Amino acid sequence: MRKNGITGAILGSRVTKLFGAAVVAVSLSASVARALEIEGDSKDEYTVFRPSEGSWYIATTTSAVSSKFQWGLPGDTPVPGNYRSTTFGELGVFRPTDGTWYLRFYTSPFTYSTAASYQWGLPGDVAVNCDFSGDSLSDLTVYRGSNSTWYQRVSNTIPSQSYSTASSTVWGESGDSPIPADYDGDGKCDYAVFRSGAWFIILSGQTPTIGAGVLWGAASDIPVPGKYDTDNVQDFAVYRENNAAGPIWVIRKSSSLSNLGNGFLNFDTVVYQWGLAGDIPVPADYDGDGKTDIAVFRPSSGSWYVRTSSSNYATAVSQQFGLPGDVPIGTRRGGSQS
Repeated sequence: MRKNGITGAILGSRVTKLFGAAVVAVSLSASVARALEIEGDSKDEYTVFRPSEGSWYIATTTSAVSSKFQWGLPGDTPVPGNYRSTTFGELGVFRPTDGTWYLRFYTSPFTYSTAASYQWGLPGDVAVNCDFSGDSLSDLTVYRGSNSTWYQRVSNTIPSQSYSTASSTVWGESGDSPIPADYDGDGKCDYAVFRSGAWFIILSGQTPTIGAGVLWGAASDIPVPGKYDTDNVQDFAVYRENNAAGPIWVIRKSSSLSNLGNGFLNFDTVVYQWGLAGDIPVPADYDGDGKTDIAVFRPSSGSWYVRTSSSNYATAVSQQFGLPGDVPIGTRRGGSQS
């Protein structure tokens, strides 16, 4: 692990790898994304990006309105986020061929009338927009696997100054999958990578800054971090497709993260069977309770299947929205989106 001056602390001595070795390979090379919330009701919307036409289709969870936005080209990677609005999700694509971000900004309900583009990245980079600065806006960030470096242009609430500051951080190794999120509850995304069932994270909220490693999962698992309990910390979670009884979600709840030791070494584990082989995990907050729902998108039928956190995952809902070949947008999904 490259640490770039960060103190390394591997905290896995009391943690065991779950359920043995996995046998099915899962692509983790594509970008992660966040779900869209465009109504202002705190509920994430069912959203798909249709690569064949470069269009976004969004079904609102409350008003049952379906919208289409043409934004992007075939081959683009969808990177929705909060680029100018801290409340409403905005459209974005990353063009891998030239490393350019194309963004459409929220101007009024269901309207994105202003746009901008930023050249930031190289072919082969992975786009990982996240709020690393703590201003509730997405920073333009790419992870370059060839040198394990994160390159970042920082957001700014003043539009004319947006993304005018750049930085870079070395964290990871060749072959790692970037999975940034706020793992320590300080309101900032942390640099994080997933490697063969291990999570390696720079905890921005610790003083001095600490690099932590935690074993959670197996090599072929898809990392699906989310807020599955009532605190403000991302929980470690994996989606295991090749389980004999069907795909399972293995979630390690942070519950009462008060300091590094308690939050990372004392934990509550829950396991849910949800999904079928071939489904794509798309966790997000579809019921608006501030917690992450367990959800999958079924490409064969273009259907969403959700177990709601507001029911303690006891109630399921389904929605047909999308076509085979669509890219479903969940929150920081670790699996391939292309």
